[in-house]
Amino acid sequence: MNIHGMNRRRIRTVVLVAVGLAVLVAMAGCSMTVPFGDDTDDSGPATPDGTETPSPEAESPSPSAGDRDSGSQTETPGGADSDSGPDDGESTTENGDTAEATGEEETTGPISDTGLPVDENRVYNLTRDLLGSDADAPTVSVEELNYRSGETDRPFFEYMGLTNDTEGGSTGAASAAVAEGPNSVVVNEDVLGQYENNSVDRFGLLLAHEFAHTIQMEEGWSRAELARKLDLSTSESLMLYRSLVEGGAVFTADQYADEEDLELSQIARFDRQYGAAPDEQVYAYAPYHHGGQYFDTVLDAATGLGAVYTDDTPASTEAVLHPEYNDTEPSRVSFSATSNRTGWERQRSTDDRLGSLFVHVVMTAHADRAVAEKASKGWANDKVFGFENGSNSAFAWATHWDTADDADEFAVAFNRTLTSRTDESATNISVARAGNRSVVVLTGPRTFRNAIAIDGENATLDITLQADSDGSVDTWATDSPSRQTAVTG
Repeated sequence: MNIHGMNRRRIRTVVLVAVGLAVLVAMAGCSMTVPFGDDTDDSGPATPDGTETPSPEAESPSPSAGDRDSGSQTETPGGADSDSGPDDGESTTENGDTAEATGEEETTGPISDTGLPVDENRVYNLTRDLLGSDADAPTVSVEELNYRSGETDRPFFEYMGLTNDTEGGSTGAASAAVAEGPNSVVVNEDVLGQYENNSVDRFGLLLAHEFAHTIQMEEGWSRAELARKLDLSTSESLMLYRSLVEGGAVFTADQYADEEDLELSQIARFDRQYGAAPDEQVYAYAPYHHGGQYFDTVLDAATGLGAVYTDDTPASTEAVLHPEYNDTEPSRVSFSATSNRTGWERQRSTDDRLGSLFVHVVMTAHADRAVAEKASKGWANDKVFGFENGSNSAFAWATHWDTADDADEFAVAFNRTLTSRTDESATNISVARAGNRSVVVLTGPRTFRNAIAIDGENATLDITLQADSDGSVDTWATDSPSRQTAVTG
């Protein structure tokens, strides 16, 4: 593990926190490539991470179309969409028929013909009706897009095995389309060559998702309501915001597909892809997959979308994962951290709350979703504390759980992921219990982990990096990926 490199990433992360607001104001919402919705490839999309802070002006990237059958990667042609016609006035459907031959006519409306093989006005009108809105239509243009989203190049994420360590590797994905605000959707010109088959239906689903974003903004659901309601200063709240914004668009796109009788589903696609994604992209898929599943569970129709943003907003990402916790607020905790060790300083700019959804991501990346479901349930609160020593970055992640059984479930599952990982980062992690309902994960060099002392237990913890190792906390360290570790209560 290159801890020096992790320190450079930490500096970059701090810079991103400072500029992320402005970046995401410009990139208000977008669709991700897989690549560009090609169902023969599940490598998938990504979303902005907590270092790129969504604001009341900012939405998030959206996915591309997927098939209704989650066990199949072949989209079935169908549906009633007519595409916008080329210069000769004829439009070709995905079956090779023209709009004239099928008896369909292009819908008139405010959206100019973009050259996309779909009737943009028709898609917008149907999406708006599904949401019960009277919002004005945005412009749609086709341009080059270089925006990448969902990067996990953060030191703590590297310790969690969620980064791409290959030379030149990236953790984000290109955008298929972007809702830059309530009045503008930009489609990546590279998409045109990727949507050659079944293009009418697939572009329709893509635009329905983006139009849902513009309506979210125009109605004030994501700007005036959701962003102001949530504390967007932590990764937990950012992921909640993203899950609700993206999940609403995923759900709306599926409602559009149902209305058009298309055998396409973004919900099914992201269910499949979330489980199959490489470790460095699981975090990116999470808000699309879990957000879509959440809305599919709590709503019968897209007309109820606005109420989730204004009245029935879940309190945490745990409620997105487990809707039965919808009215459960995170527990009050008193967590603190200090450094008494020469050369080591507290790095408060990296302090964060990660949430239940982050637990689910880590477990999905390194175990499986059945383990992730159990290990993320019963989350009550958490906080990551950052430390640094020159080129070294280290962290203490204090987690609190509803019950002792929930804490046991997380501790055992997390320790098992360490033994299954082959990356070097896993050898720099230890796990400690702090009472029967709290678990502290320590990441960093052995000298750091061996010098940590924890006073208190459960909801009240004082974590101290001591001058020496006397009185340090008992941990269950993983010295090598193959070593089996045990956690006791």
